[in-house]
Amino acid sequence: MNERLRHIALTVEQVTGGYGWLLFESAGKRLVVLERAKQPYRTYLRALQAGYEALALLSACGLHERGIGHEPATREAEAARELVELD
Repeated sequence: MNERLRHIALTVEQVTGGYGWLLFESAGKRLVVLERAKQPYRTYLRALQAGYEALALLSACGLHERGIGHEPATREAEAARELVELD
């Protein structure tokens, strides 16, 4: 398992029907979406709490064991991730 420091952030965004959380990782000059809320939350605080729980679970379970790594194991894993190019 790679022991390097990972740059993972939690953010909350306004979506149709409320607010959603988003976990993403900075990887070079791009952002890789790791996970996002499956449904909207009525308040910003509820979305933030749910996102924090997802981040804590991600840390507790280990990123490697969940198949989320900086270097994707397969092309399918790479294709499954959303990429956002930074300017």
